[in-house]
Amino acid sequence: MEFNRSADASFHLRLLIEELGARGTEFPDAALLSLDQSSAYDLVEHEWIFAIFDALGAPAAFQRVLRMLYLGDSTTARYIINGFLTPPVRLTCGLGQGDPASSSVWDVVFQPFLDALHRRGIALNLSLPTIHPYPQSRAITSLAFADDVVVAVAGSESLNLLDDLALDWRLATNGRLNTDKTVVLPIGCRWEAGDRPLVVKAEGESLEWIGLSFDPTGNTELANVNLVARLEAVLDSARDRGLTHHTRAFYVNRYAIPKILHILSADIPPLEVVKELDRILADFVRGGKRRSCYGKDVVFTPRFKGGLGVMRMQDVVDSVAARVWDVLLGGSDAIWQGLARAAIVRAHPAPDFDLATDAWPCDYTPIRTDLHPRWQAVLKVPSMHNAQVKPRTLTLANLLALPIKLHTLHYLPGAPAVSRPPYDADYAAFAIYAKSDECISTYLFDQLYYVSDVVIAKSDE
Repeated sequence: MEFNRSADASFHLRLLIEELGARGTEFPDAALLSLDQSSAYDLVEHEWIFAIFDALGAPAAFQRVLRMLYLGDSTTARYIINGFLTPPVRLTCGLGQGDPASSSVWDVVFQPFLDALHRRGIALNLSLPTIHPYPQSRAITSLAFADDVVVAVAGSESLNLLDDLALDWRLATNGRLNTDKTVVLPIGCRWEAGDRPLVVKAEGESLEWIGLSFDPTGNTELANVNLVARLEAVLDSARDRGLTHHTRAFYVNRYAIPKILHILSADIPPLEVVKELDRILADFVRGGKRRSCYGKDVVFTPRFKGGLGVMRMQDVVDSVAARVWDVLLGGSDAIWQGLARAAIVRAHPAPDFDLATDAWPCDYTPIRTDLHPRWQAVLKVPSMHNAQVKPRTLTLANLLALPIKLHTLHYLPGAPAVSRPPYDADYAAFAIYAKSDECISTYLFDQLYYVSDVVIAKSDE
């Protein structure tokens, strides 16, 4: 899907684990399988590449470029055997490791394998419950990042089907799926490896995928400790150098923070962890824990305002929370949208919970402390950022979708927080109308001034 990142895939996987755990009686033997491809780029046959793009109806000019890259003299090699150089040998398989086109070509030619996981009943076809006012949807249960695949299965019988798929994949593409190296993360009952040399994660262990840890219990305490330790390790390499404060700020923004941004963008840690990260950054820039020649706010103040311009981790977390909240309300799309809506409804078990209005808490609305830190941060978004509406572009459908009692709805940017009776009277008149599914517009957030995307340029690193 357009605009998705590795952070979206990891966030989706966390929500998928929570969804399967919540359906323990429906899928008691569910598990995640991490599949290993052996030399994926090196073994894929060129004829398979041509066949896939021809079946997709790729333009003739593009197919000619592919054949120019992978046919004829452009795909020959010479080897040194016993000290002698062999004649040119034509290569019939493999994608260039340094070729910028290789990753995109691989994504296309690998898609039939992912489709087969669902067609053959290996991956779960997980239907989400009806979430008012949104229609029923399905959860994506197989995720791929390059050739690293994670698939959710219902039980150990899926391994036999996976063996058959691995054989067909090899015959069709020359690709090797190492089913013997499949890593299993049980979500329900314990799995037994049996006569298979599988790596089955024990209770309390996590699955490592795209550099992140995924725990079936949702316990992120160890991951948070590793997050703090990772930041401190990067800063320790430059802690004792005689650097100016501005140089330290540059080092933090350029080298230290990118090491943890992909972790923060994948999920939201507890508030105390975020504060600890900001404290570590401020102490490093100021030269040590006992250095207090200027306040912590100076470290995070933008440079054009006289500060040092270090990125605040709380701002990163707030931007992640704003995007999650935006996706929940339909302002933007994400592959984990359905799972997020199902999770927030589970967190509010009230039968009359309405996602269209109850996710707009006011300043005085209490937020349950037993919720996951992710949902606590998400539900605070409306109270932290006042919603502003352009009255001239607001349609009737948008108007009916907005909550009546949102106290900041009618204020323009910079206007004082005072009551505006003409607008309040118009909105109050709609309180007598019942809520309707047809009143919810997915274009609502086109009228709201929110920074609703993650300000992370290196989330994929």
